[in-house]
Amino acid sequence: GVSSETTSLSSFAETLVRLCVAALKAKWVETGDTVAVNFPPPDVLSSSGSLREATVEVLSNPVHVAYRLSRARSRDDAYQDVAEVQRGTGTVTLRDKGLLDLETYYYRVSGVTDSGLTSLPAGPFEITTVGPPARVEDFTGVSGIIREVPLSWTPPGDPHLKGYKIFRREGGGKWKDVKKLTDPADTSYTDGRLDDGVTYEFRIIAFNEVAVEGPPSTTTATTKGPPAAVTGLKAESGLPRQTLLTWNAVQEPEVKGYAVLRADSESGPYKKIGTVDGRE
Repeated sequence: GVSSETTSLSSFAETLVRLCVAALKAKWVETGDTVAVNFPPPDVLSSSGSLREATVEVLSNPVHVAYRLSRARSRDDAYQDVAEVQRGTGTVTLRDKGLLDLETYYYRVSGVTDSGLTSLPAGPFEITTVGPPARVEDFTGVSGIIREVPLSWTPPGDPHLKGYKIFRREGGGKWKDVKKLTDPADTSYTDGRLDDGVTYEFRIIAFNEVAVEGPPSTTTATTKGPPAAVTGLKAESGLPRQTLLTWNAVQEPEVKGYAVLRADSESGPYKKIGTVDGRE
C-alpha cells in the first residue's frame, strides 16, 4: 500500500506547484506580459461596420471570462483596447462607437482568463464604417402649374436614412429653406405659394440618423404665368342703359372666369364692375 507519508508529500508538491503557477501568472500580469499561448484565441463569428460604429460577434468559450476588443488605424500599427465585455452564453457582442464616417479600422479580439491573462488575439480584421447618404436620384419638378411646383424623387437605398432637406432659389440667388422631411419613405413634396411665371431652382439633400448630409441633387421648374389676354372683345352700343360685351374664350383649362372692368376713357383708370364665371 501507499504510506501516509508518501501521500502527504504528493499533496504538498501539488499545492506547491499550484502556488508557484499562481505567483508566476500574477507576476506576468504585474509586468504586462499577459499573453498566454496555451489559451485558445476567440472564435470570431462576424464583424461589420455601421453608422460610426464597428461590431464584432464572438462565440462564448468557458475558458474565457471576458473578451477584449483592440483597434488600430492600419494593420501593423499598435493596437489600443477599446472595449471589454464579460462572457455570456452563446454569442458575445463587442462594439466600438464614436468612429469617423466612411473610415477603415483594424481590430483584434483577445480572450481574458480569470487570472487576468489574455489569449493570443484573433485577427486582425478590417472594418469600414458607413459613409454619408448617397445622392437622391430622379429629382424632378413639374412646370406649368399655378403658383406651385410638385417635386418628386427616388430615395437612396440607405438603412440609416432619416429624411430630406429641400431648398429653393430664383435667379441664382441665395438658397432658402423650404421643408425638412423626417420620413425616409417620402418621395414627393409640393412647394406652394409661389409667384406666377417664375423659374425656380430646387435642391434636395438626404441626411442620416446622425445628421450627416449627402451630396445635393438639383432641378428647375417654372410656375404657370397669368392667363393669355382676351381677344376679340366687342361692345354693342345703342342698347337702353346697357352695353353688350362679347369676346373669344381663352382656351386654357385653368381659366375659371373673367373680370370685367370699365373706364370713362381708354386711358383709364379702369374699375372692376363684375365677373363672369366659366371659361366659355
